[in-house]
Amino acid sequence: MSRKNIEEWTLMHKNIPVADIELIKRNATITGITKTYHISHAPLGITEDNEISEARLENWLSRRAIPASRENIDEVLENLRIQNTRKLSLRSYGLSLSDQYWLKPYGSNITWDRVNFFQNKFSKDLGEMISGERKIPSEELPDVIFYTPDSSADGWLKKKWIIKDSKRILMKGASPLYKQEPFNEKIASDIMKHLGINHVTYDLTKNQGEYFSLCETFIDENTELVPALNIVMHEPQEKDDTRLSHLLRGCVNLNMDPKHIKLQLDKMMVVDYLIGNYDRHWKNFGFIRDVNTLEFKDFSPIFDNGASFWQHHPHVISNVATQTFKEHKTLDKQLELVTDLSWYHPIPEETLHNMIKSTLDQHPTMLEDRKDAIINMVIKHGDDINRLKDRLHF
Repeated sequence: MSRKNIEEWTLMHKNIPVADIELIKRNATITGITKTYHISHAPLGITEDNEISEARLENWLSRRAIPASRENIDEVLENLRIQNTRKLSLRSYGLSLSDQYWLKPYGSNITWDRVNFFQNKFSKDLGEMISGERKIPSEELPDVIFYTPDSSADGWLKKKWIIKDSKRILMKGASPLYKQEPFNEKIASDIMKHLGINHVTYDLTKNQGEYFSLCETFIDENTELVPALNIVMHEPQEKDDTRLSHLLRGCVNLNMDPKHIKLQLDKMMVVDYLIGNYDRHWKNFGFIRDVNTLEFKDFSPIFDNGASFWQHHPHVISNVATQTFKEHKTLDKQLELVTDLSWYHPIPEETLHNMIKSTLDQHPTMLEDRKDAIINMVIKHGDDINRLKDRLHF
């Protein structure tokens, strides 16, 4: 391929160079890794045989861009005349508010301190376009400022980052079938607060007639989120591994305490069962790492609970399919992996009822029958957890 069709970038971890890479200008696809600097600072899970894998790095970069399934994204790309969301992400150097990785134009003197989103302001233009809040007339498109973490925000729900009182806050919308996600996030947050589980706090807001959830980032300039997916990609799989044993061994080999991590996973699985969360996948839970020392600090606060309370289910039924630990294909089977409930103190039925109903009552279109069905099923799931606790700690 002609050199004029190639761009050179340096993958950075804060101010530490990781590797020089070459990308096709048109679509930002990797064509080669030309030099490696500090492989220990490479994103976890992209190395094989102590070398950075082009295929794994390509996959990592793809996960870093807005997915093609995001509502309204095709129209936005067409209006901006940008080939794909990978190219869009590069307009903001691939920076995010989840970690400290970014892509610096090769040979540039730009520093992380000048460009990171934790310490510097960012534009709201792109976020408002992607979230569908406003249309920008064609004559104003050349003035759009692309410098924003919105271009690296994963997930298919419309969302945008804002700055309020110096805090970086994510606004996340709703989707069919029932547009419950913002309400679900609030209820799940309230339930975990009552249970004393480390979690991200969510609130509700209304913007241009639509409801959104609000949450502050739990990462700062010295930490990063390492999704569970990265752990299992880093750790070689053994023949007899289950997904759980594979993950726990990966944690041990990264100097994490397996008993502590298993307890945090137990808490996550209990909450997911209680609220009927069927979309806990290996990119929406993980671990907090110190960027400077590369030491793992703890299991991350529990976040991203929108696909729960039967959001996509016309009928509120127990034991819906889940994908966290694929050997256990339904929520009730997954609950069997829990081994410690000594920490669990049941929420009184009346408290649980009021907690759920007070938030669902703010939903503009939800029928009372559906609210009652959800509340009754959550109470039923709570009873199941109580019985499991009796069996485990008799």
